[in-house]
Amino acid sequence: MKPITLLFLWHMHQPYYLRAGEKRFALPWVRLHAVKDYYPFLLLLSRYPLIKATFNFSGVLLEQLESYEKGAKDYYEELSLKNPRYLTDEEANFICRNFFQVNFAQMIKPYPRYYELYDKYIVKKSKKWKWQDLGDLQAYFNLVWFHSLTQEEDTRLKDIIIKGRKFTQEERRYVIQQQRSIVKKVLPLYKKLLRAGQIEISLSPYYHPILPLLCDTNVAAETGIKLPARRFAFPQDAHWQIAASRKKAESIFGSKIYGSWPSEGSVSAEAIDIYEKEGFKWIATDEDILFRSFSQDILDFDLVKSQRQFIYQPYSFRGVNVLFRDKNLSDAIGFSYHHWSSQEEAASDFLAYCRNISSLFASSSEEKFILVAMDGENAWEYYEDNGRPFFEKIYREISHTQEINTDTISSFLSRNKARTLKYIASGSWINANFGVWIGSEANNRNWEVLQKMREEWERKRKKISSSLAAKVLRFLYIIEGSDWNWWNTFEDNGQFRDIFLSYIKYISKVLKLRMPYR
Repeated sequence: MKPITLLFLWHMHQPYYLRAGEKRFALPWVRLHAVKDYYPFLLLLSRYPLIKATFNFSGVLLEQLESYEKGAKDYYEELSLKNPRYLTDEEANFICRNFFQVNFAQMIKPYPRYYELYDKYIVKKSKKWKWQDLGDLQAYFNLVWFHSLTQEEDTRLKDIIIKGRKFTQEERRYVIQQQRSIVKKVLPLYKKLLRAGQIEISLSPYYHPILPLLCDTNVAAETGIKLPARRFAFPQDAHWQIAASRKKAESIFGSKIYGSWPSEGSVSAEAIDIYEKEGFKWIATDEDILFRSFSQDILDFDLVKSQRQFIYQPYSFRGVNVLFRDKNLSDAIGFSYHHWSSQEEAASDFLAYCRNISSLFASSSEEKFILVAMDGENAWEYYEDNGRPFFEKIYREISHTQEINTDTISSFLSRNKARTLKYIASGSWINANFGVWIGSEANNRNWEVLQKMREEWERKRKKISSSLAAKVLRFLYIIEGSDWNWWNTFEDNGQFRDIFLSYIKYISKVLKLRMPYR
């Protein structure tokens, strides 16, 4: 009996946080996730050398990590370092509104002073502040992002956390200094484990666009989505997004990149063709894509979906290996296990699930896999201690069992032949369609604006300088990113929209178009 092979695929992604024409990042999330997730999540894995995993990056995240390594700053960081006695009213108001943007249950409530400030400025909406309130808020917004692994290595940081209030300017500077130190360790640690063979690096398209929609927004009609009035079809942009991300990743890691988690697991036949032309060996997506692909012949999606054994083997579509994630297990980690009263019990449930799948193939001579593919950063803030007890139990037990093996995706594929898939349905990991990013009035408006601007650039690019034309095209690539439409669907966040509109405004000015948004 062959052990089941568990393939972890952790996707790391942040959108571009620079406004057009600025050098300081508007938002701090790359810095803070580096402190809480990118570094300690891998550091924890490194303590279990028998556990292997694949880490997926977008090119724009790698670019921003490099920028922080070289000294780039963000507005939240600058406000955190400013002496609270000398904050302007505008700055103080900004801190009181925005320095609570963390998970309440895990990152505010456990800290009495932070909770006290939350109650004062968010619940009771106080408009009065004392400089010591502001100073403590500056400190806490940054302190709560430190993982317990890094706290254990830094006694002074632990002392500051234990102190709990009335932080000094020197202590606030130390907190930011230590964050900076961790950010500089991120990429070197990934390089180290990559060289050791414990991890594989894969990538998503550079600015995280939905590739099938770049190729042709009409693909959304396959799943009944209302189309924009203007059809967007620039497959050459999809080529650039993939090639640019690969170039960035290979320049950083010094290693060939063979695989990709397409943005939001979004696939179509045309997008996969581009991956093949760009020389990729594998991509991964959601299990519902496979079920919809099969149900084209059987015409019964629910019947096909009940036959879950299909997802535990690799497929080949037009020369590219395609792996389909176990949605139940991936979503349990992302959305369910953090609700359990015991992380150890949740980990036991995870392992039992894997063993049950293994038992299904007890008589098979073929090696089967379970693909866990999901966001590798945002889920952990919902877990106590960033999910450390959960993963420690999983890593520890797998390291001492013969039933479950772990591997990188390329390594698994090197010894297992894929089955041919003649047809693949178009869709993403959410509902196996593109409804999050196209179809609503707001999102269709964005696609119509993008199409108009992209068309105008083609028409006018030779009438402006080559350097300006290249800059505008890069800005167009930025607004092709999936996040702008994601926020239209799920969040009303003016800060993100402000970044998006800064690029719209710049492009409109250069191409002499009327600003399409108020």
